[in-house]
Amino acid sequence: MTANQVASYLGLEAKTIRNWNSDGTIPHKKIGGSPRYLKSEIDEGLKKEVLGRKKPGKVTQAKPKKS
Repeated sequence: MTANQVASYLGLEAKTIRNWNSDGTIPHKKIGGSPRYLKSEIDEGLKKEVLGRKKPGKVTQAKPKKS
């Protein structure tokens, strides 16, 4: 599926899908340099309620400010 097709399927704007793609919050494959989305992976993400949620990253400690 393309970003427009996924957006239509989910009732969202294509821009949201492209943002999720950039954030890594939606599974995708690159085909010919363009992102494509598998309906089965979209459905699984909906089932697990993880679409659009950022994956937990590495926790980093803030550096102290210099005076």
